[in-house]
Amino acid sequence: MKGTPTRVLSDAAAIAMALGSFAAAMVGWSIAVWIPVTAVVVALLSRRPLLLVVAVVMLAAALGARSDRGLAVRVREREVREWVTVMRDPEQFGAATRLDMRLGHMRLEVNAYGAPARALSRLLVGDRVEMAGTVRPRPVYAPWLDQRHVVGRLDVREVYATRPAAWPYSWANALRRTLHGGARSLGPDHRGLFTGFVFGDDRDQPSVIADDFRGSGLGHLLAVSGANVAFVAALLAPLLNRLDFRLRFAALSAALTFFALVTRFEPSVLRAISMASIAGLAAAMGRTVSTNTVQLGGLMVGLGGRSWGCGQW
Repeated sequence: MKGTPTRVLSDAAAIAMALGSFAAAMVGWSIAVWIPVTAVVVALLSRRPLLLVVAVVMLAAALGARSDRGLAVRVREREVREWVTVMRDPEQFGAATRLDMRLGHMRLEVNAYGAPARALSRLLVGDRVEMAGTVRPRPVYAPWLDQRHVVGRLDVREVYATRPAAWPYSWANALRRTLHGGARSLGPDHRGLFTGFVFGDDRDQPSVIADDFRGSGLGHLLAVSGANVAFVAALLAPLLNRLDFRLRFAALSAALTFFALVTRFEPSVLRAISMASIAGLAAAMGRTVSTNTVQLGGLMVGLGGRSWGCGQW
């Protein structure tokens, strides 16, 4: 008597999930997010691959629609003095310091000069700032701001006080500052390459060197990606090998999540972490998993990434 066939997610279904998530995130569908989330949980518990594909596609569509609704917020010009939260690490553009901040439910692009610029340049993601300035609508045509979920601008006049980020951002920022401090002995050119190689901070990379890397076909080395995730796993291997399989997966997941926080959830890192998590989960459950399925799991995160970054919600 033949046993009951095991229901697994085939490679074809994984491809359908990846492509469907991409298309659904671009189109969007106004539906309560809890509905597809519940469907995903039911599909996983009941081991129904078809239902899982449909539920994930619906979830991407719902999150994509929510992102679009956030970008539709109308911002009126007004003077403010508020506490805001840093959402994107500061960058220098000539004499200006530019970063993204959250004011209420709005994500704003901040421009500062002079003393406010010097004060803001020392901050990192998650830090809090009390400032005064002018909120303005964003330009009518600025598609590059859509990817950052920016709905307006904030021109800063004065910075009054700052507060460090809460946990876990405080830990991630402390590690980034430690790595930056350790690179001070390097020359300016090498310092920017080091921070880019290790944790994806390319703000100090000279444009000439970056162009040389891209021209030689080595531009991928300037971005944090799967190789960095492999280095983290290799570094933790002696500790992880001493743990039970399930504890090993939990510890690996926690470490990779923290690494994603340190690297600011770069899409390439999310793809690599999703692939490592699928492989780690299969090992913890004592099951085999198709290499194609692992790769397609990472591809799904990359293609559907537009729907997950609802910055102002």
